[in-house]
Parts: sequence; C-alpha cells; structure tokens
Amino acid sequence: MNNPTKIVNELIYDYNLNIEEAIDIEDLISKMDIRLVSTELEEGILGASKVEGLKRLIVISSKVYNEEQKRFTLAHELGHILIHRGTHYFSKEDLSTICTSKQKEDEADRFAVELLLPSKIIGNIIKENDVNFELIKQISKKYRMSLTSTAIRVAELTNDNIILLYHKNNTIKWWHKSNGEIFFDKKHKGIDLARIEQERDILSRNVELNLWLSEDEGLYSCYEETIYFNKLNEYMTLVQII
Repeated sequence: MNNPTKIVNELIYDYNLNIEEAIDIEDLISKMDIRLVSTELEEGILGASKVEGLKRLIVISSKVYNEEQKRFTLAHELGHILIHRGTHYFSKEDLSTICTSKQKEDEADRFAVELLLPSKIIGNIIKENDVNFELIKQISKKYRMSLTSTAIRVAELTNDNIILLYHKNNTIKWWHKSNGEIFFDKKHKGIDLARIEQERDILSRNVELNLWLSEDEGLYSCYEETIYFNKLNEYMTLVQII
C-alpha cells in the first residue's frame, strides 16, 4: 500500500508549502504544471483526473460551489495523479463516505486530508487545547475545510477518548472513534438519539456514562455536545469520556 503521508511531506518540502495556514490548492496545482478545468460533468461526479505520459489533467464539476467541497475534491484528484496515475473519478457518494474500503480511494482520501489538515499541525493544536466543537469550528475555519471532515480528522488524531457520531431520525449514519482505550458499541441499548434530536443544538454537558457505554468504566465522566445541520436535518454528536 502506498504511503500518502510520505508523499504529502515530500510535496510540502518540494514546493515550500506553509502548512501553518490553509494550502492554496489551486495555486499548487498550477505550480505543478497540472491543467485544471472546470466543466459540467455527469450527474453525481464531482471531479476527475487523468494522466497521459507527461500530460496531467484535473477536472472539477462546475456545479461544485461549496469551497470546502471543491478544495477536498481537488486534493483528492491530485492524490490520484501522484499516487495512481491513470484515470479516476470522484463522486458525491465517495465524499459522503470519506476513507472508503477501496484501496485507491482510501489512499486519495488520506492524501487529501493530510495535505489540507496536516497531522503535525492539527496534532499540536489538539494537544494544546480541549477537544470540543468550538475547537473543531476554529480549525475548520482556519483551514477552510468542512466541519464534518475536520471533526473526523480531530477524532483520528486525538489521544482523548472521543466518539463522533453522525445521525438522523434516531439512526447512526456513520461514527468514528479516537485511539483512546474506551470500547464503543453502537448497538448499546442505552443510546437514545431521539433524546438528542429533540433538542437539536446541545452545548457540552455532563451525562450518565451508561447513556453511551455498555460496560462499567469505573470513575470516568461522560460529556456530550451536538451540532444540528438545519439544511440537512442531520446531527453530529461528540461524546467525550474523561
């Protein structure tokens, strides 16, 4: 399996990129002599990339208006060019399931995340601050990334006991867990998403541990907070075990 992080680090060194700030992905593509075209693509396709000999091309759908979505799509396709060559397509379905089970898509996703949310920088920010949605919002704004992808990245990099859930209509659509020692069972009978969804936005609050964990974890305290996405009628909940 290729190492996307190594490839990103080489890119940062070769082009002297300032990872203390959001990467200008379009400028980087231009400096790499990769042709970038915005045009109408097949329904559901956000971007594509193609390598033919020395010619390299990235195409982005003209229907991608959201800046964060555009940045991730371009970085994903750049990852394909540097890692896989050939011809590749990036769809809305791929975007909604970041880090898919398909090896090439997984590698392109990890390349994009590492380039746009560098582990070295984000890791240091996490170590120096309490992990909560306010911190995630700050990182998201600074690095011009979506709140969801930033939250997933923070959950991946923190050593705290974090559980991140995305849900709607009392059903978990996806969830991520940090590398902490807590075991999480999404089928735990104590989980009642309707309890949260009826309140919508929830500021961090202390709750009973058994609302989220099925095992007795001793002296741990449990905190939960939720963000409601009005346009989607969906929720993202952050559970922290301290």
